[in-house]
Amino acid sequence: MNNSNLLDTGQGDLERRLLSETFLRGVEIHNEIDSTNSRALQLQTASDQRPYLIWAHQQTSGRGRGRNNWWASGGSLTFTLLLDPDGFDIPRSQWPALSLSVGTAICQQLMGMQVDNVRLKWPNDVYVDSRKIAGVLIESIPAHPGVLAIGIGLNVNNSLAQAPAALSGTATSLVDQLGLELSLADVLVSLLQELDQVLQLLGRSPESLPQLWRSLCMLTSRQITVRDVQQTTTGIVHGIDDDGALQLRTATGLKRVFSGTIEIEPEST
Repeated sequence: MNNSNLLDTGQGDLERRLLSETFLRGVEIHNEIDSTNSRALQLQTASDQRPYLIWAHQQTSGRGRGRNNWWASGGSLTFTLLLDPDGFDIPRSQWPALSLSVGTAICQQLMGMQVDNVRLKWPNDVYVDSRKIAGVLIESIPAHPGVLAIGIGLNVNNSLAQAPAALSGTATSLVDQLGLELSLADVLVSLLQELDQVLQLLGRSPESLPQLWRSLCMLTSRQITVRDVQQTTTGIVHGIDDDGALQLRTATGLKRVFSGTIEIEPEST
């Protein structure tokens, strides 16, 4: 299928659909852009335009956490939401849980599409059968305190047979899992609707989310190493606590980890 046919509708019709069927108040769609998150950091939007969607059919320099790049061939779904957490009654104390909450929304959408073995890799990735299918990158907007850029990359119609050799064994896509190509517009609309529900929960009933995080966590009982700018910590994952912190049982006791790069140790055979 030609990439230009994956949208099913003209751009104007698509924008109207997104504005009428989801919580969006503003939309811009690009055929190609370096990074939707980079665009979000530069964009000036008024509060009555947010949530605001930046969607690119192709990203040339998509970004993940730290210095990682997100590989996005044609057929993947890559977008950024400009969002005011206050609009969902989400206090700053809950902001650290946003990555997990967004990941939970992606997991719930995939499970609703009958994708099996969907899991969260704390703090910001979604895996299927131990292969990455989606990632989340959340950044603050320096020019707009209180506004966040929520970047999401989801492999949809980009079969990993097209991926670089280093990725083909570690990532997957919906077309690989389901055996058929999907409308990117349909996937985007359903994901935004799922995200709306999860953000409402985080703001108004946050106590309902931790059990979901724990049930989806792929790291529980695994030995991992966490690296951040200050230290390296190794231990066994005990779970995710109510604040979204990873609980790591180390040689010196139970530690709460709020950020870092995860390396999973191979399972013993």
